[in-house]
Amino acid sequence: MDSPGGAPAGVIEIAWLDASLDDADWPRGYPDVLHRLSLARANGPRCRVTEHDIVAWDWTAQAITLSAESTRRVIDSLPTDGELSDTVREMMRMHAGLGWGSAIGLRLHTRGFLVSLNGQPLYGGVCLEPASERAVGWPVLRSSIADGRAVFHVLPVHLPFLLVDPGGPTREITPDMIAPEARADWPMPAVIARHAYGEVAARFAHVLRDSRLHDAVKACGIGTT
Repeated sequence: MDSPGGAPAGVIEIAWLDASLDDADWPRGYPDVLHRLSLARANGPRCRVTEHDIVAWDWTAQAITLSAESTRRVIDSLPTDGELSDTVREMMRMHAGLGWGSAIGLRLHTRGFLVSLNGQPLYGGVCLEPASERAVGWPVLRSSIADGRAVFHVLPVHLPFLLVDPGGPTREITPDMIAPEARADWPMPAVIARHAYGEVAARFAHVLRDSRLHDAVKACGIGTT
């Protein structure tokens, strides 16, 4: 049986929500963020996917790849122009002119997302494009499309211009981790590395890699690395 959001009921769920970081009363602390996202999910997601839609989950890079069919469903659910804030519409105009971003990421910019296991929220955050200068000290979601399939990268905190989480301090930030629009400015400012390897990022990296979620991903037969 299908449940709200268009995907079959499942053990693992990623839901995109209409709760937005552009809201003037968006909470500052992560516990309040998670509470807000959980309330928004209870009212119904804009779109959701489950393990039935996920073809690969790179655990190290926290890269989640959807099937082509599920990608089309996500695209069909994206906010229309009339549903976007003035800030997001202006960003889309600028990005379109420069050839930046993906169709999914641009329209989900500032929308909330929530990852749940057996109906219980594990973590959540906000979808943000790499070029955003917002200070966000909780998980963010990036998106791209490759060969007709959506790929979502979860970062423990917003790292401007980074497409992926570089991981622990033993891993170097390399040019392929940088959004195309910023590669000409390589090397990246030291402040980004400090955030990437900082205490807050390390704490949320542990949250994202919850062992219960990892066990569920493996049990569902999703390809992991």
